[in-house]
Amino acid sequence: MVTVLKGLRLRIVAVLLVILTVVSSCIYQQTRAEQAANAFCSSAKTGALIEPLAHDAAEIGERMLRDISSNRVRVGFVGISPFSRFTCTIDAQDGRITAAVVSHID
Repeated sequence: MVTVLKGLRLRIVAVLLVILTVVSSCIYQQTRAEQAANAFCSSAKTGALIEPLAHDAAEIGERMLRDISSNRVRVGFVGISPFSRFTCTIDAQDGRITAAVVSHID
């Protein structure tokens, strides 16, 4: 009887460790995506040229969540796959940055 209870306790501890690991991983992924979107958007200064940021945007974020044009750069970062996305959208007019906004799609 004692051996059965000991085995049951070990299984419960193992299940709790797996759950804790999954939750920790989700929190890390979510935080990483949010920080990346905020960092990219904070590098966009109003009035600066958009061209250098458009060049940088081609190398970061999720390839399928990138949209780069002469008047807008949008880069997405995935948090908890596939549901949570953080997006940095940088708008420009005449090649100069007019706005940079981080949004979250859940």
